Amino acid sequence: MKNAPASRWFPLLTLCVALSSPAFTQTRPETPGWIATSNNYTNLLLSVQIKHHPELGSNQGLSEYDTQIAQPTLADEDKERDETQVVLVKLKAALAQEKQKEVQQDLQIVIRRIELQFREDDFQRAREVPFLNASGAVFGGLRILLDEQTANERRAAVVARIRKYAGLESGYTPLTEIFKQRVKEQMAKPGVVYPARIEIETELGRTSSFVDGMAAFGTLEIPLHKADDDLIAPDPNSVVRRPAAESA
Repeated sequence: MKNAPASRWFPLLTLCVALSSPAFTQTRPETPGWIATSNNYTNLLLSVQIKHHPELGSNQGLSEYDTQIAQPTLADEDKERDETQVVLVKLKAALAQEKQKEVQQDLQIVIRRIELQFREDDFQRAREVPFLNASGAVFGGLRILLDEQTANERRAAVVARIRKYAGLESGYTPLTEIFKQRVKEQMAKPGVVYPARIEIETELGRTSSFVDGMAAFGTLEIPLHKADDDLIAPDPNSVVRRPAAESA
């Protein structure tokens, strides 16, 4: 838990994407049958991960997740664990019945990685106090939407994400408050290990880079509604701004 909760799944997500190419798409007719079978299994896990961490879906080019964000509360993490456990049971059952060697190998890899992740999560929750960098988490959620290579029609979703990160939308808790609560939950446990000073200083040192990086996106004009005026900073290099013609 040294990093933002979503980041703990990055290695497993990368593995699943590597085994399922492309993810969440229909397998082309010329694709060997064992690959299609393997994709179906790995997509079970991908579905759970992206459900709880929509930003990961956006990073994979799935625009339907662009306006959604993770709410990494302890309750959500528990729910994700339960859903992943269900998938793990299904994968183990499939492995016991699977006849294709290539699919067996893929299933074994994913099963081992899930079980390892569970052990890491259990240790971190029992013993570690995290340092969670909200600036880095927000930057990561906005970066893909405002990248120059991202289609223009996807960029407007950044406004929805910012509002949700800030807790301005009904049903969403500010990300900073969630992170504070997660840290307090860990601090209340006996015998926990706190993050090293160098780790905190390193993360804090990156904050200005995150802010500068988001400010660099200020050249992109994103349509805003009047209700979004609270997102427009007085700085001319703010992340989102009303187009000149509209603000005149």
